[in-house]
Amino acid sequence: MNNSIFNSAANDLRLQILYSGYCVCDSSWHTEALATAFCRLYIPESGGGVLQCEEQMVEMIPGYAYLLPPELPISYYCPNRLQKLFFHLSLLSPDHYDLFYGHKRLLQVPLTESQLAEYIALYHSQSYYSCLKLKQKLYGLLLDLYQQIPASGQQVPSYSFHVRETIDYIHRNLSAQLTVGE
Repeated sequence: MNNSIFNSAANDLRLQILYSGYCVCDSSWHTEALATAFCRLYIPESGGGVLQCEEQMVEMIPGYAYLLPPELPISYYCPNRLQKLFFHLSLLSPDHYDLFYGHKRLLQVPLTESQLAEYIALYHSQSYYSCLKLKQKLYGLLLDLYQQIPASGQQVPSYSFHVRETIDYIHRNLSAQLTVGE
């Protein structure tokens, strides 16, 4: 007996890191109601900031990782100083939708000091090993965050044959020259 979901999805689930950085922010780091097509993962090392969406306000402090889901209007600011590691990323399902898409709350998970130090050391290292190790750690971190989403939001979509074929065609042929007739 096989697991058809695992067999069809395991190789098509992927972590796409669009941009990353390690920075020191001051009071000029702020925005109002920013909604992006990707997730933002913030891992503060020192200082603090504030994240807000709808009715939720979270003080961003060291000892936690924070995920801002895609398309969720987020406001943020730094009252004084914030030193952080950050990633702009997408955790894509086989149909190319972000697994966090549609989630309406900020997510956070605790980090130990040793985890934080390891993430930062791996990020600053200049080797393929460190890149792979950090990506593995990010998968684990994102899994911990994903577990906070209610089970109803984690369902694997089921598409008809024609819808699946259309999605596959679009992804194979996605370009500026694609016409409605195609």
